Amino acid sequence: MKKIFTTLLPLILIIPIILMAIFVTNKREPTLEVGIFAGSNWNVASEDSYRNIDDAIKEFKKIHPNVNVHYYSGIRRDDYSAWLSEKALKGDLPDVFFILNEDFNKYAELGLLLNLEKLIEKDPNISKDDYFESAYTSGTYLNKQLALPYEVNPNLMAINRTLLENNNIELPSSSWSWNDFIQVCREITQDVNNDNKIDTFGVSDLNWLDVTYTNGVTLFNDIGSTSNFNDPRVIESIQFMQRINSINDNQQLTQLDFDKGKVAFMPISFAKYRTYTAYPYKINKYLDYQWDFTTMPSGPSGDNISEMQSLLMAINVNSKNKALAFDLLKAFTHNFKIQEQIYKFSQGASALKKVANSDNIAEILLENMEENDMKYNNSLLYTIMDKSISPQKFKEYNECMAIAQQQIDDVISNEMDTSIALKKLQRIIQSKLDN
Repeated sequence: MKKIFTTLLPLILIIPIILMAIFVTNKREPTLEVGIFAGSNWNVASEDSYRNIDDAIKEFKKIHPNVNVHYYSGIRRDDYSAWLSEKALKGDLPDVFFILNEDFNKYAELGLLLNLEKLIEKDPNISKDDYFESAYTSGTYLNKQLALPYEVNPNLMAINRTLLENNNIELPSSSWSWNDFIQVCREITQDVNNDNKIDTFGVSDLNWLDVTYTNGVTLFNDIGSTSNFNDPRVIESIQFMQRINSINDNQQLTQLDFDKGKVAFMPISFAKYRTYTAYPYKINKYLDYQWDFTTMPSGPSGDNISEMQSLLMAINVNSKNKALAFDLLKAFTHNFKIQEQIYKFSQGASALKKVANSDNIAEILLENMEENDMKYNNSLLYTIMDKSISPQKFKEYNECMAIAQQQIDDVISNEMDTSIALKKLQRIIQSKLDN
């Protein structure tokens, strides 16, 4: 017995040392996993999408040098939703991860996202007021702050400056109205070569939802329990769309028509505007006219408001390192350097007011722009973002909007009675919300 004890004694003594070493190592070197995808979130070219990710991790490691940060590279944006869903099913969500706009409501409803409110309140270095309001609230679900914006993409009204100038029409101001817009559309809609076919048009790709935003109305209340489709301002917005459709001779104009220089206006995302006005894309697309952008025209009851999409980042509610995960989240979404670099390595914009208003941003944006388009107005973009609105967030939103989109498109294209049609739609949508 004594011999056995003597033999086992070294092993008995070394096991606690090994366990202690493992414990100390794990304590000193936790690992955070980040969920990201390759390429752009805005369906435009993005050549160096990992650069800003890597730099954000470097910024984080300046504060936490002993924390490892890991991510899987090569996951495409189109595959990311399925990849993240599989991780969620396995109970293995990353500590910090991008969450696509179309997935946010689902993950929020399932309770998989950490409520950030207390972490933000306790941190003197971050405030919701640092962000554009619509960007910040894009991460809000049923009055809980579940994500922060990494990157945003506001809608603009693109202008074919050359077409307006050739017709002696002044460029619209940033405070223009529906009436101003209608007037220009009428003037520009012409049969240029007298062949009984319209050759130039006022607008393409105008969506009825964009119009309702500019008339001071949202389609649902904050928690998605009631809908407002029969609101007089919604009815007025759809009637306005019918007028625009009539001026266009009921033709379904697309981005291709705008590319050909046949159309004066087109709503376009900031990311696409940057892509279109940059070398070599503009040369490759043979866009031989000059561009500009402005706000969306305001309705009688509204303002020059645009929708702004956000690429959000969230924290896994089951993360074992929530405090560290929050510091990493801030490195992505609140670090000035990283947010400024979005303009270099992506086509989107920063959700931080101080970055968007920086003198450096205009210089960065002009670097690859074609010489004739170098009239970038940073203060105007800031105003557009400051007045922007984000898509509403609640469980049934996507399903309700799919129904509304189909029915309202029919109302516009078939010139149906808007009051009757929207009252019917209101009953359908409200019934879905009530159930």
